Amino acid sequence: MLPPPAPPNVDFEPLEPFALPAGAARLWLVRHGEVEPGAGTRAYGASDVPLSPHGLDQTRALGQAFRSEPTQRVLASPLERARRLGEAIAAGTGCDLTLEPRLRELDRGAWQGLPRAEYRARWSAQAELYWSDPWHWRGHGGESDAQLCARAGAAFEEAAAAGGTTVLACHAQVIRVLIAKALGLPAARSYAVRMQTGHAGLLRATPLGWTLACSNVPGPGHTATTH
Repeated sequence: MLPPPAPPNVDFEPLEPFALPAGAARLWLVRHGEVEPGAGTRAYGASDVPLSPHGLDQTRALGQAFRSEPTQRVLASPLERARRLGEAIAAGTGCDLTLEPRLRELDRGAWQGLPRAEYRARWSAQAELYWSDPWHWRGHGGESDAQLCARAGAAFEEAAAAGGTTVLACHAQVIRVLIAKALGLPAARSYAVRMQTGHAGLLRATPLGWTLACSNVPGPGHTATTH
């Protein structure tokens, strides 16, 4: 879901990127599979909703895709749709799975579960407030992007500091803010980072900073970057 149209002359202040770890680090950010159709018509956010049959197929395919990826650890949000993905990838890589509550999806507060059209209408009504400070806006009473990034980012930085390759099985908004923060994008520009269900992106620590090596790919072995 995209934010309301920006007013003219908005100042897009870039985010301060995550610090680089001392050693080499690669972090796969993998979005869970498609959810069942009824849930997909609503802004379900941090609600625990089931996968569709196609989402289950995507989950199994990602587990197979990661068999070829040397991996040191797999972390997953405890919400069922991401947990099942984490289980599949852990089985494929031979890693233990760690359930990480800090990777759960954005809490949309009083607006969580609203039909998407109503959610958009309410957000549009708060466009001026949103654009005055996109990173800290929380007009729905849930979490701001800043709060989401603070908790998920702590898990990201711990995984990066451990070195090697880590897979984070999580959610669209988590992936959006983590990639934006790593790359130092402006907060509102984070919505250009749109991960499809059942797809992944790879962030790599380099001497020049964090690099998005690939995005929106169905697993390791694919290098195209698309949004």
